[in-house]
Amino acid sequence: MEGEIEGGVFLRLTELSLEYRYSFKVSLPDYLPSLRKLKILRCDQLMPLLPRAQSQQMDVALPALEILDISCIERHELLLEGGLPSSLKHVKIDRCNKLKALNEDVFQRLTSLE
Repeated sequence: MEGEIEGGVFLRLTELSLEYRYSFKVSLPDYLPSLRKLKILRCDQLMPLLPRAQSQQMDVALPALEILDISCIERHELLLEGGLPSSLKHVKIDRCNKLKALNEDVFQRLTSLE
C-alpha cells in the first residue's frame, strides 16, 4: 500500500503519530502549519520526511513543530533530508541504527531547544 498525505486536508492538524506501519509507504505533505508534535515509531517503509523541502524551508513547512520523536527506524539513512525546523523544543531520535549523523549546523539553528 502506498500513499501521500495531502497537506490541504490537514492544515489544522496539531499532532501526528505514525506507529507500526511496516508495509505502508507514506510521505508527508510539504506544508503542515499547525503540527506541533510528530511521533514516528517502527515505520520501516516511511519515505523521507518532507523530501522536497530544503533545510531553509523546514521553518516554512513545519513552522509550529515543537516535539519530534523518531524511534526504531531500521532501514533509512536520510529520514530528515530537509534538516530540522528551528521551532523544535524537544527532539528524540532512538534506535535508528542506519540514520546518518545530522550535521552540527542543524542543531545550531535550534534556538528553542530545551
